[in-house]
Amino acid sequence: MNSSFTENILEKILKYGNEFWMPFLCGEIRGIFVTFHKYKDAGVIINDQYFIPKSFNIQVMRWINWVPIDVRVSAETEIGNLTVTYTALGVLPPANVPSKAFCTLKRKNSDIIKRDGLGWIEHITRDGFERRTF
Repeated sequence: MNSSFTENILEKILKYGNEFWMPFLCGEIRGIFVTFHKYKDAGVIINDQYFIPKSFNIQVMRWINWVPIDVRVSAETEIGNLTVTYTALGVLPPANVPSKAFCTLKRKNSDIIKRDGLGWIEHITRDGFERRTF
């Protein structure tokens, strides 16, 4: 049997590392970004319309003791480009980070929407402690 079917998600996260769960709520812009190893998934709701980003990139701007405290996510949606910036409000061990979130949506029609809100950064590295690049 293929090992990808016998391991549960937690085993895969600990084996491959680089797991992020990043929900956010910025007024009418809200969603979540999820990634570990080669797996990437996201969902974004803008003005009550659901979008699956065509692509997204997570960039950690600042780490403290293996915990990402400033993170920028850039996502391409069918209506425009979304940037979500997370800034830590604190750290709940081992690596849960309640955050301020700032969302900027640059629509294809040139409109720009900017909203403040809240977010959450949860990050587990391989074996639970070894930081890896992604």
